[in-house]
Amino acid sequence: MPRPREYLMQELRAAQKQLLTAKKRRNNENIQYLRARIAELQREMESAR
Repeated sequence: MPRPREYLMQELRAAQKQLLTAKKRRNNENIQYLRARIAELQREMESAR
């Protein structure tokens, strides 16, 4: 069962905020993880449409 669109939007916003923080701290490992997470959430949002 796909996750609700509202939940995906919330998760996407949280990941984007975390990415900004990781960039400030220059945490490359976390930056890579968060970019992959954001891409995954965006794909899931596209399929939910």
